[in-house]
Amino acid sequence: GVVGAVTVEVSVNGADYSGSRVTFVYQAGASVSHVTPSTGPEQGGTKVVVSGSGFVAARELLCEFGSKQHRTAASWLSSSAVSCTTPAHMPGDVAVRVSLNGQQFTNSSAVFAFHANAMVSKLKPTLGSVAGATRVAVFGSGFLNNTAARCKFGSITVAANFLSESEIMCISPAQQATGTVDVSVSNNGVDFTSTTAP
Repeated sequence: GVVGAVTVEVSVNGADYSGSRVTFVYQAGASVSHVTPSTGPEQGGTKVVVSGSGFVAARELLCEFGSKQHRTAASWLSSSAVSCTTPAHMPGDVAVRVSLNGQQFTNSSAVFAFHANAMVSKLKPTLGSVAGATRVAVFGSGFLNNTAARCKFGSITVAANFLSESEIMCISPAQQATGTVDVSVSNNGVDFTSTTAP
């Protein structure tokens, strides 16, 4: 088929056409290759970048997460990337596709995994030196075994070592001053728990 803009005119008698010069654009097909991050919590709200090719800046850009009931608006970043925010979705893997016009979606897709919300319930120990380097066991639920897992001590993020779905290990970072900080966790390095351990 032809790629590019064509003029669309209307006729009521098959002989005389309007002269409005309205255009319709035929676009080459877009494709999806991957999504970053590729996991997020079931409550949604994860800002993801969908990579691929053939993306255009259009008002009707959409991301679809598994089904038409799980579509969100997308923002054009470049011909090879769009961003969108995940909707709430039951835990599980879904295909992520993109639409340039709000109707047809890419044939290709990438997998995004919705996971149960992580929660922190207890820390052991609950105190350490301002110099950092304290091994802190973080107990809770919903922890995933992946390299993107993180702990956040106040505003400082550190890597998390997965031990089980209910326990991860983090090394406390150095702090400028003594005091109490909130500790939260993330399974994807982006979305952190709102629940913190006392």
